[in-house]
Amino acid sequence: MKVRYEDEALSLVETNQAHRLRLPVQVVQAARRKLRLLREVADERDLHAMASLHYEKLKGKMDGKRSIRINTQWRIILTIDQDCEPLELVILEISNHYE
Repeated sequence: MKVRYEDEALSLVETNQAHRLRLPVQVVQAARRKLRLLREVADERDLHAMASLHYEKLKGKMDGKRSIRINTQWRIILTIDQDCEPLELVILEISNHYE
């Protein structure tokens, strides 16, 4: 699937300017691996099939959003743009699950 960022500043995670995001180095490295995987999937069914992503639809105030795990603490929060053909994953944020 195609991946795009809601906030272009977040796209720095895939560049040598990732330090500007003030994320831990291990989170940046793992996020890059997960983003490569996201680009390789054909559709949402593939996301469910890849158990290592821990892909889930969020509820409550995050209803309509989805997440995948970067590690036990960090998540990539995203939505699926249904208006695009083919569908696009829109990266909303990289967040600390416990903050």
